[in-house]
Amino acid sequence: MELLPEIPVPNGFAKPTGSDEPLFWIREIRFLRSWKDGKADEIRRIQFKKGLNVVWSPPPKSDAVEQRIAGHASGKTTLCRLIRYMFDEPKMGNDSFRNSVNHRFVDGFIVASVRLNGESWCLARPFSPLRMPGGLSARLESLDQFLQSDCECGTYADFRRELEKCATKIVPVESLPSGEALTLRHFFPWFTRDQECHFSSIHDWRQNTTSETDSPLLNKTEKAIVMRSVYEPNIFREVKLSARQGELNASLKNGARLQDTYERICDEKLNMIQSHEYADMPDMSGELFVTMAKARLNEEIDQARKNPPDVQASLDKLRQALRDAEHHYQNLAAAYNATVNYVESLSAEIKQLRKQSQQTDDEELPPPSRVKLISQSMPDREYCCVPRSIAHKRGCHIGDEEEFSHDPYAAAEARKVIMATRKNDLAAKIADYKESYKIAQHELAKVRLARSAMEKADSDLRDAEYAAVRASQDRVSALSIILSAVEDYEKTCHALTDKINELEHVRANHKEVSAELAGIRKSAKGKRGIVDCFAHVIKFVLGNAVVGKVVETGGDITFEVSYHDAPYDSAALNEVETIVFDLAVLTLSIQGDATHPRFLIHDGPRVSDLTENIYRRFFDYAKYLEDRADGNPNFQYIITTTTPPPEEFQKIPYLRLQLDSSTTEGRLLKCDLS
Repeated sequence: MELLPEIPVPNGFAKPTGSDEPLFWIREIRFLRSWKDGKADEIRRIQFKKGLNVVWSPPPKSDAVEQRIAGHASGKTTLCRLIRYMFDEPKMGNDSFRNSVNHRFVDGFIVASVRLNGESWCLARPFSPLRMPGGLSARLESLDQFLQSDCECGTYADFRRELEKCATKIVPVESLPSGEALTLRHFFPWFTRDQECHFSSIHDWRQNTTSETDSPLLNKTEKAIVMRSVYEPNIFREVKLSARQGELNASLKNGARLQDTYERICDEKLNMIQSHEYADMPDMSGELFVTMAKARLNEEIDQARKNPPDVQASLDKLRQALRDAEHHYQNLAAAYNATVNYVESLSAEIKQLRKQSQQTDDEELPPPSRVKLISQSMPDREYCCVPRSIAHKRGCHIGDEEEFSHDPYAAAEARKVIMATRKNDLAAKIADYKESYKIAQHELAKVRLARSAMEKADSDLRDAEYAAVRASQDRVSALSIILSAVEDYEKTCHALTDKINELEHVRANHKEVSAELAGIRKSAKGKRGIVDCFAHVIKFVLGNAVVGKVVETGGDITFEVSYHDAPYDSAALNEVETIVFDLAVLTLSIQGDATHPRFLIHDGPRVSDLTENIYRRFFDYAKYLEDRADGNPNFQYIITTTTPPPEEFQKIPYLRLQLDSSTTEGRLLKCDLS
């Protein structure tokens, strides 16, 4: 079969290259009610071949009630799920299906003959996981030999380990760009799309909430990367480079913003330094500006902490004036204190004389003013501490009457003389007291003036010292601000230099990454890739007037389809795009331009309002791929359908199984699981 006479294709298009079989595929599957001691109670066996395999459940032959669901609930989707289960999908269906099967086939098994990486394997997995957890496997050609009681079998884990190695044959990387370990389970849902996904989008592989397959959950972008990886070997590298390019773009943008900020700060700091009048700055254009400016400012700060000569001379003069005032005050205070002491001694003598002369204090003598501020008077005493002989020599007559106590007359006369003498002495003392008091008051006035002068000198000195310290602090503060600005300018300049160097490195890295990324993309466009293949396949399915294009943007995959140069879109077209994409990738792998394992299952791909003439083209294209292989196709394509396939596909070798849900025997497991 030719693709279409009007569709030119390259000579090698869809021509098998390399291996003559898929990376893995199924040759036979059997369902057993029981398997014990080499005896197998078989429910059904189905043989598959390389190339196209059709599983068909015909529509009802009449409108009778028992015939209306003849094409549905017959086991097509169940068969697909059980095939996937044999290829290590964790679950063979949802809870409802598993519970029904476990109940009906407690001792049942699914056995299959498969090919994996050029080797034959026979597998057995129980319907009920309680019967035999995991399952069995053996490297054998024949299921009949595998089912014998004397067959030496290993565990299913042996097959699982070999199967997992296929992931590196599909894509030679170990992890997704997100860092998640990459396994075959990330690819398998795409190779075996579930019916519940309705083929509405290439990103819909499984409805995990319905089929409960526990497949890895990938977002839309991750699914696109997984699909692209089989026909673009460098996609993981491209994705990483693209992400790195985005990071570098952000770094360049942020770096440029920071560079502008640093340059603005440098200008502001320079203007601030230049505007200060406190310091004589060196040439700001010189390379050693910062070093010279810091040295000069530190020197000026040290000088500012000292008083200028004129200020120091003024302070010295004020300090000398204070010392002079203090000396003058001390001299006057000493003289005053001496006078006060004398006045106080007179006061004591006057008291004593009045007491001795038996005279009352008819005249109150004022005490000296502010005596206690300068000197503390001695306490009054009732006796004299001066010996009598010394007192007589000094003119004291106290105690003279004792000398005449033996002669009463003489004593009386003596007392008169003594009393007269004492009165005279008292009058003289009082006169001396008053004169001395006046002198003390005069001296006190001088002391007060001297004290005021001293206090003023002290105040003037303190004011001058405060003004000098304040002026020094103001100058040091102003110079420190300039020094801080110079240091900030220096730091900003260093940061600016570092940022410029960093940006140069980022630009070089960005240039390198962009060049490598451009090379990868150019290489992908230069080879016969998915774009050309998708265009050929969609023309085969929809006609020569249809132009289809695969668009890969931002890691995603989309399609642009036009009919007679006008955009074409519908629900049915979405289904066609999905199936055509899968067939296009399969074709690329057939001809050696992709790493798809060439194992593909489409479960009931006719959905929406897809017309039969378009639907049949899927079968025709699969036969075209077989014809291109000259009888030895290197792919396996299993398609289940309720819609009748084209007549030539309703029989051997294409039709591998025909089901009918209207009868028990016509169902896959020959029983009603509802």
